[in-house]
Amino acid sequence: KRHVGWARIGLGRESVIANLRKMIWNVTLFVLLATVLSLLAAVLVVNRLGQRIGTLVTVAKEVEAGNFATRVAHIRGSEDEITRLATSLNLMLDALAQNEERLRAGSLYSRSLIEASLDPLVTINPEGKITDVNHATEAATGLSRTVLIGTDFSGCFAEPGKAREAYQQAFLRGFVADYPLAWCHRDGHVTHMLYNASVYRSEEGEVLGVFATARDITERKRAEDELRQMNERFVLATRAAQVGVWDWDIPNNELVWDDSMYSLYGIQKGDFDGAYEAWARNVHPQDKAHTEREIQAALRGEREYAPEFRIIRPDGTIRYLKANSQTFRDADNKPLRMI
Repeated sequence: KRHVGWARIGLGRESVIANLRKMIWNVTLFVLLATVLSLLAAVLVVNRLGQRIGTLVTVAKEVEAGNFATRVAHIRGSEDEITRLATSLNLMLDALAQNEERLRAGSLYSRSLIEASLDPLVTINPEGKITDVNHATEAATGLSRTVLIGTDFSGCFAEPGKAREAYQQAFLRGFVADYPLAWCHRDGHVTHMLYNASVYRSEEGEVLGVFATARDITERKRAEDELRQMNERFVLATRAAQVGVWDWDIPNNELVWDDSMYSLYGIQKGDFDGAYEAWARNVHPQDKAHTEREIQAALRGEREYAPEFRIIRPDGTIRYLKANSQTFRDADNKPLRMI
């Protein structure tokens, strides 16, 4: 009986062990299956998140390249940090695009103002380098905007030192007015300019550069030179012919003489106060009434003043003079000048 009992106990233990092994196998299989399913779920989640994050990364790279028109497409999924981030990024890009449009419009407006000027316009940085020009500057130099930008401002002129002094004065004083310079064209001809310049600043007040405009005065300078030469020839002719020229500002009673008049009357410039009465004091007493009548007749417009009369020079000598004149009048026929 004892032998049979031990056999039964042994058979019972084998059954329990078999059940235990089966249970362990089932548990192991369940754990393995659960792990595999978890890994598959994780892969799916990571893949999905990767796609969503990849979309954000792609947009970020586009923005970094300067494409502010790109946007994050709709990201599928529930509202979470990624979708909120995508929405925020799109809003930021919208704001950047608006700012870029405003800047572009402002730049086009500024450019149109610069190009609207028929005079050369140049901007210069504190180092004296050209930062921008308009078409009139290109025409004045014969050089393109691309070539001019970055070059030294003073290098464009016949007198570089004088040009350098001009923009340095602008930076020092804040402006320069009617500064004469001669601009050299690439073909060799020179254009005479009057420069006006002033500094421009940042919002913080920092001086960023100088904005300079130039007015072509070549024709005016040529006319002034011609007038000066004509005046020199006229002076030589009047001296040779012993003819004096006078100009009487009638309303202000200011009488201007040329050098020949002082020579004819034997008077030093410091002794003549430039008034009608100063001239009248030199007229011979016997001719004063006659010259006065002729002057009044000319002022009334009856005839031009052209008498013959005598003067007494300071040394007592008497000279005979013949006057010729023309009277200029305003719209109301009032006499203004007699020359």
